Amino acid sequence: MERIQALLNAGELEEAVLAFLREIVRMPPHELEPYRKLAAFVAGRGGPQNSTGVPGSGRLSP
Repeated sequence: MERIQALLNAGELEEAVLAFLREIVRMPPHELEPYRKLAAFVAGRGGPQNSTGVPGSGRLSP
């Protein structure tokens, strides 16, 4: 989780999501690739935002 938090803190949201799916969910690579093409995934590349769509810390809750 520290690595994912570090990616979030650095604004690397796409990499954080991919790391979460790989390391926590343990999603196989052949299932992970289609997620990169989803509109919601692509739309999230604009920067850290909280659930309201307003830029926020991106910090994970314990």
